[in-house]
Amino acid sequence: MYIRSIIISTWVLCFCISLQAQTTEFHYPVIAHSHNDYEQDYPLETGLQNGFSSIEIDVFLHNDEIVVSHDNEFLEFKPSITDLYLEPLNKALGGTDKHIYLLVDVKIYIPNILAKLHQAIDAYADLFTIRDYNKGNITVILSGALPREDLMKTSVFPYFFIDGRLSHLGKEFDSKPMPLISANFSQLISWDGEGELSEEELSLLEETIDKVHAEDKMIRFWKTPDTKTCWQTLIDLGVDVIGVDHLELFHKEMDSLGFIKFN
Repeated sequence: MYIRSIIISTWVLCFCISLQAQTTEFHYPVIAHSHNDYEQDYPLETGLQNGFSSIEIDVFLHNDEIVVSHDNEFLEFKPSITDLYLEPLNKALGGTDKHIYLLVDVKIYIPNILAKLHQAIDAYADLFTIRDYNKGNITVILSGALPREDLMKTSVFPYFFIDGRLSHLGKEFDSKPMPLISANFSQLISWDGEGELSEEELSLLEETIDKVHAEDKMIRFWKTPDTKTCWQTLIDLGVDVIGVDHLELFHKEMDSLGFIKFN
């Protein structure tokens, strides 16, 4: 654990120096979402330096601490959310007007995990958006294994917003606490991200997107093909949040298409 802490602390320092040296700001026509960001060679750094404004992480509760991991194996060797994300985000965004979404996927819901996650975030209270109160640098959206409807009603966790599902449409859930609807792309259509969509597939996607937008919510698909054609298609269709694994390639493609706007 001691060696892990030294390695992470050194990485945080180098990352913050690197980010401060970056002066050119730009943005995409969509919210670029770093899927499973912790699997990048340089978690958070690669996303922020390539203009991504949404970061996805998976978390577990282990030994009374929130740790970042895709599965529940060897959790004692996995970094905490504070070391890998909260402290670096504090150094990178604190005192700025920049904003990102932090999508936190709760892999296994057990008693006390949300309280511990909320406690970790509260240590950086000035950074985070609070429901119905103010907008901070970071808006936390919870996803994964959750009692969503219960969380929508409670005021116990004011930092938490909810990632809804298509099944929540038509139930009059307020878009303030549930600003995002996510859907499994591969369950809607079987397109591999190359060539053109069929008329039937295009119609289904347009209908789904329109239903979400009609409730003043954003839409994100997961399990989308990580291809240039898919990215451009989703942008053209009006998808709000696009999940990406190859962050630098996405940036280059958006630049080549003239989609990047520089400040």
